[in-house]
Amino acid sequence: VTIRQKVAELSPNDSRTHLALGIALESAGKEADAILEYKKALELNPLSIDASYNLAFLYILNKRFSDAESELERLKKLNSRWADQLKRLLSMLRR
Repeated sequence: VTIRQKVAELSPNDSRTHLALGIALESAGKEADAILEYKKALELNPLSIDASYNLAFLYILNKRFSDAESELERLKKLNSRWADQLKRLLSMLRR
């Protein structure tokens, strides 16, 4: 992750770099840091389907259901099929 973090420092305005760093952090079990990177990726590119999906998914896994619902609204505008899949997961976990 440290190499990716260095790349993000060198390319602070590249949404793809923050997305990649978020994925690496999530894989390393650093979900809170991954959430920050996905949010940064979306700040730089609000149309990033991957960042929105990953962020919504992490919110669901961390039982941050209201945050997940908000992110799912954004995702629905970008890709309704992916949003519908996550909404089903959210619905199952809320029971």
